[in-house]
Amino acid sequence: MTMRFIDISGWQGDIDTAKVARNGGLGAVIVKATEGTGFVSDEAVAAGLRFGFYHFARNGSPEVECDFFIEHTKGYQGKGIPVLDWEDGQSIDWVNRWVKRHHDKTGVWPWVYGNAWRFNQGTVNVNCGRWIAGYPSNGITDIAYGEKNKMPYTVNNGLVAAWQFSSSVKISGYSGALDGNVFYGDEAAWDAYAGGKPSSSDSGESKPSKPSTGSPTGSTLDLAVKVMQGRYGNGDARKKALG
Repeated sequence: MTMRFIDISGWQGDIDTAKVARNGGLGAVIVKATEGTGFVSDEAVAAGLRFGFYHFARNGSPEVECDFFIEHTKGYQGKGIPVLDWEDGQSIDWVNRWVKRHHDKTGVWPWVYGNAWRFNQGTVNVNCGRWIAGYPSNGITDIAYGEKNKMPYTVNNGLVAAWQFSSSVKISGYSGALDGNVFYGDEAAWDAYAGGKPSSSDSGESKPSKPSTGSPTGSTLDLAVKVMQGRYGNGDARKKALG
């Protein structure tokens, strides 16, 4: 299963997201939420669509930037997929500190967006889904391109959750160009990435997830996401839960 989605920011402030989603057969939309520690987007999430929300990383303290993101996305946490947009030259250590901070405070591992070259400089925390940006050719306009074609990029560690294959997609109902993306999963897998139980305190310490009971079900991707989130516990408890 795959799912088409677009990502938008203030540059697409006039978009009728629900209309474009219908016309493009989209299953989700990801919206810009914050940038650094000084910008908050007012983009709304279209009703009825699965969604994600992202932080455009700058070069401040990763913990401070993450706290800023969490503070301004409280209404989205646990409902959509949080994403770190990694484009501004931060080190892998910076990224790993940001994602750990997010997990410590919310119980959810975010996706990390970037090109394959960035991920191949080391190891971004393997609990985080990789959203790979890479355009095989200029001017791809078909929103279905990612479903019809294999991603031609290799990431040395971690699970690739999605591919952004174009910034030139055209969908009826919007006159401008859009970023085209494919998610390698179904609605249940999207929901699993968005899930997680926030800590009851703001101490930065996360509580361990309660292992799931009963025989595991779902696709390989569903199970991989749940393992990342600690749904099956660790060590012998995980072995027992997964059989």
